[in-house]
Amino acid sequence: MIPEGSVRKYKPVGKKAKPVSILVETSKEEAMEKEEEILRAKREARATEGQRIPDEVEDTMKIGVEGFLTTEETQLIRKACQEFHLTFAFNDRQKGRLDAKLVPPVRIHTVQHECWNDKGSAYEFGIAAKVNDLLRAKIDSFVAKPTASPYANKWFVFRKPNKTLRWIQDLQKLNAVTIRDAGSLPQTDLLAESHARRSIYSLVDLYSGYDQLPLDARDRPYIAMHTLVGQLQMQVTPMGFTNAVAETQRRMLAVAGDMFPEKCEPYIDDNPVKGARYKDETEVQPGVRKFVWDHLQDIKDLLQRFLVYNITASGPKSILAFPEVTILGFRCGAYGRKPDPAKTDKISQWPTPLRTTTEVRAFLRVVGFWRIFIKGFAKIAEPIRAMIREGGTMDWTEDREEAAQTLKDILSSDQVTLAAPCFNGEVGRPFILETDGGPLAVEGVLIQRSEEGKERPIKFESRTLNSAERRYSQFKKEVLAILHCLKTFQAYLFERRFILRIDPTNVVGALKNYKPIDPTVGKWIGFIWQFDYKIERIAGLRNRADGFSRVCITPEGVEDTKPIDAFLEYEGGTLVVDNEMADPAITTVVAELREGLVTTVRRKEEKDSWGAEVGAREELMAMIVEGGRDSVMTLAEAWAQKECKYLVNLNREEQGTDQKKQEFFLIQMYEGVFKEIGLLLVGNKQPMEVSPKAREEVEKYVLRNDHLFKKEEGMIPRRVVCGRSRQLDVIQAMHDGLAGGHRSSKGTLAKIVPLYFWPRMAGMVATYCQTCLICQERSAVQVYEPLRPTRVLGPGHLVHLDLAVMPVSTDGFRYILDARDNLSGYVEAVALKKKTGKVVADWVEDFYLRHPFVRRFIADNRTKFVNQEVLNKLKTLCVPIKITEPHHPEANAPVEGVTGLLKNTIAKLAADNLGSWPRFLKQAVFAENMTPKRTTGCIPAELWYGREINFPIEALVPTFHT
Repeated sequence: MIPEGSVRKYKPVGKKAKPVSILVETSKEEAMEKEEEILRAKREARATEGQRIPDEVEDTMKIGVEGFLTTEETQLIRKACQEFHLTFAFNDRQKGRLDAKLVPPVRIHTVQHECWNDKGSAYEFGIAAKVNDLLRAKIDSFVAKPTASPYANKWFVFRKPNKTLRWIQDLQKLNAVTIRDAGSLPQTDLLAESHARRSIYSLVDLYSGYDQLPLDARDRPYIAMHTLVGQLQMQVTPMGFTNAVAETQRRMLAVAGDMFPEKCEPYIDDNPVKGARYKDETEVQPGVRKFVWDHLQDIKDLLQRFLVYNITASGPKSILAFPEVTILGFRCGAYGRKPDPAKTDKISQWPTPLRTTTEVRAFLRVVGFWRIFIKGFAKIAEPIRAMIREGGTMDWTEDREEAAQTLKDILSSDQVTLAAPCFNGEVGRPFILETDGGPLAVEGVLIQRSEEGKERPIKFESRTLNSAERRYSQFKKEVLAILHCLKTFQAYLFERRFILRIDPTNVVGALKNYKPIDPTVGKWIGFIWQFDYKIERIAGLRNRADGFSRVCITPEGVEDTKPIDAFLEYEGGTLVVDNEMADPAITTVVAELREGLVTTVRRKEEKDSWGAEVGAREELMAMIVEGGRDSVMTLAEAWAQKECKYLVNLNREEQGTDQKKQEFFLIQMYEGVFKEIGLLLVGNKQPMEVSPKAREEVEKYVLRNDHLFKKEEGMIPRRVVCGRSRQLDVIQAMHDGLAGGHRSSKGTLAKIVPLYFWPRMAGMVATYCQTCLICQERSAVQVYEPLRPTRVLGPGHLVHLDLAVMPVSTDGFRYILDARDNLSGYVEAVALKKKTGKVVADWVEDFYLRHPFVRRFIADNRTKFVNQEVLNKLKTLCVPIKITEPHHPEANAPVEGVTGLLKNTIAKLAADNLGSWPRFLKQAVFAENMTPKRTTGCIPAELWYGREINFPIEALVPTFHT
């Protein structure tokens, strides 16, 4: 007992009991009830509110521009806004809140963690009152509320351009334990493109969009803060939350519903409404044109959805019925799209010269965003890009100033406009792709004819080649240009018939019938063959993408990085060393194809053509084979000279003597864990400075003559060979060289294994031997290019046609014309007396009119399908037809096979009277459509019609279905 009047503490601070930091769980029902209370309060407040939009609507909202709308149209839009006045907000009290019954509140899912308690911001007396007013306004508008949460996050405010304060939550600790939502936003380029070439636009912007998305009551304690008015927690989605963008985009897509994507494509809290592409000025009522009337109906449809979902648009910020608008930095109008002048003006005022690599990268990054508007961007920007390459200089020369000014002038020009693509003109207005490959870059342009028949560019594309790709042959560069442009424009061209315009004749021949000699080019052409194109030859002077062949390559345009492993070229009977090797910081086109659209591959070794990206080692291999021992020795000497430049040495004093023993390791000859092991053995690295694997494996290796060898029981130590080019040299010498004899992969491997070591040696040797041209020419095995798979999106996507010859019936019928769906196997057929073009065309038309969802026909290369009557009929129906190649009849195999089945079925049904076979054709077709297919396991008629089919027997013997 503590005596009265004692000054002793009740208990020491260290012995005080501390409360537990744990979140009190709330049930789902309780959370929904809390949200319903807020919605009821907001609805009650809205019920007592009058008209939000006065008659002088022009003073509070942006409707049209002078000279674009008639007086009647402006009045009509104003009345529509007043009709839906509850969907517009002009202050925080009028702000809506997404109905939780229609779209669930935002959740925050976290991993296991401990609560945190961070201090809030402190503000001086002068601004504290304004901050208090801001926080109390957030409480009054149900954005925040007092709480007793165990969490506390940092927060701050800043002034917006309109001088008001914005409240920001610093949620870095919460984001670090939050489970990521991988939802993404639409691609800005494609989104802006879909809004180009419209007759009228509207932008409906949410009023404080995040504040209208409720946060689930179970997760609100995570976002609590110590503030000047006490501890508060957010009741809506906070701006600093890592998943806020994905959650907002998902909910706005739900609000847009079936208006997406034809009428409205939301981007976070922005909701642009698209007008019609054709400006129909027919008056639907006095003074009101049809294109304005139709657009107003779309606006009212969107506002009605806002009313249902209980959200509001910003009255002052929304733009209604404008002839052109800015969409994500692109100015869109009836003319197409162009860069926003507000953005490009900053580029035109960019100060030059560029003095540092940071300034150069910043300039290229900003200008590169608009590269689709600049023809030959890679060529123009090459002098500036050379500044940041290894070996480049920062001297600001005249050509660099000219390049920067050219880019500024192009983007500042009013002529920088791209057309909008039309995806419904496959027959009359197909896409046109023109490509060109030059010494410095590859370039392409996507074109489409306008309604007036004039060809207009949709997008330009260009890409700088790295030093390895610049050494490709012109043929490979041209194929590489096609490959890169197809990858870039894949969203426009895949599954659509388009025109491919190229210049070189040898490329045209390769795309039509390529013999698999070079596996690298074969791989590229295999990707190209997945597209459906028609080749047109075009002279270089008429090619919009041409021009690189006339570019002068300057020293600044080529990377001068030091070679890792020099290779030899044969010039006038003399072996010389070429010092150009791949820049380790360059992204290759092939790497983009393999890894994705934005992938950086750091290249450390020159790779040969049979391996993948680079094709510059063939001449070196030929020198070793043709030159014999002298060439091999010259190669060894060249290696030795190069290796001596990359020695790592360490002087060690021997114990008990004054002499120094100098140890060397050829570090540049090795990579990865082998490099670490060598540095460990030479003493240049300590065990804790290398990877665990290097520490474990170091005892298995030894240094000899400055090289690394692997020790193995029962074998002499084997030299470790790193780098694909060196490994290929070893394989080439053992397979093609003096001791090679072009033996099998097993024989070649048996020569290499006792002497050399590198990981995955056996597979590499097997691949080399299998791709040896001489071995393939002498091999009895013939390799044919495999057929490409057909991609089918649904029933009716591809329908095969065939005409079969039958015995003459008593009625004079001689042929069966049949059609078979590629996916479902559904068949229709008709008996014909003659196989004229008109008869075939009429039946194909009848088939399509009964099944209008058919997207494309495929037929063999016979006169009955390629005659003008059939082609004109399909052109009238706007249905394309694909004619198979004569040397690939198996492309039409689905219908060829069913024709044989129909013949056999008819022969069985009409066994007693084969002359009357047409009477049994319908029965044979019916049986075919009712028989499940092996490929799908389903009945063709069920897949074709999308409903369950009953067999005739079920009428007599009922089943569970009947």
